[in-house]
Amino acid sequence: MDSQSIPLVILAAGLSTRMGEAKALLKHRGDPWIIQQIRTFRKYSLAPVVIVVGKELTKYNELFSSFSNIQIIENNKQDLGTFYSIHLAFNSFNFINGAFIKPVDVPLENNNIFRGITDFIEDEDSQIVKAVLVRNANRGGHPIYLAREFIEQLKYVDVSNCAARLDLQIKSLAPEEKNILEFDEDWISLNINTPMQWQEFQVACETSSFSE
Repeated sequence: MDSQSIPLVILAAGLSTRMGEAKALLKHRGDPWIIQQIRTFRKYSLAPVVIVVGKELTKYNELFSSFSNIQIIENNKQDLGTFYSIHLAFNSFNFINGAFIKPVDVPLENNNIFRGITDFIEDEDSQIVKAVLVRNANRGGHPIYLAREFIEQLKYVDVSNCAARLDLQIKSLAPEEKNILEFDEDWISLNINTPMQWQEFQVACETSSFSE
């Protein structure tokens, strides 16, 4: 498998109720946050990026009009939750090499995680692994990697079922089918949902707590 061809799925269809504005469009390092995340990924790989958005589809189409290899998918049933966004993505693209997946409200400050995950999955001993998770100081984070076989399974999960959550689906995997990698990157376990959290994150970036 060519690790450089693994697509990235960004989940950006949330209502951003606590933030008060679309988190994907907040300015970070001079760009809308979602563009900064894609540019960080592009420093590692030119693989496709699949973005699931909710409202303002036209605005996102305009935002990415000059980008190549970007697929934007509209989730017009946001009340069905994050798993519905995942379901839409997985049924709209052929993930023959699996996929990286992350919510837009988790920072992406460098591409070290992608490199670490692909180093692991390129190992022959990892071939039975369907999900590679990441954590920092015992706190779970993103991006994560899902293998093609697991993605195919997820396509058939009833989105209205109480078990239609990615964490529960991963939990149901056998121990040998999942792996957790530890990274010394604080940002992977952040979840930015409020203006105060956003301000704290910006201060951390300015004081070099996080590095590109």
